[in-house]
Amino acid sequence: MADKLPTYKHKERLRREGNSYDNMYGENIAGGICKLCDAGVEETLEHVMCECKHGKEERTKALREVGSLWEGEAGGGGWPMVDYINTTVTDL
Repeated sequence: MADKLPTYKHKERLRREGNSYDNMYGENIAGGICKLCDAGVEETLEHVMCECKHGKEERTKALREVGSLWEGEAGGGGWPMVDYINTTVTDL
């Protein structure tokens, strides 16, 4: 996964004594460690999106909703079909 979103790990890597990141975050980013869970791991994009127990409920809900789209249950139509040649979208 890309590591350019403003995670604690990314901001900690940019922080140097006296620079703007240091002035803004100081020691508050705790060496890049996730503050939302007690796992003691770096807050990376992968951790936020896949591992952190703080977001588990939201991830489970999103996976359930996406799964129902794949199965064609939500909205009665499933995923729309895209005609890339004519650039039109039609429902199944």
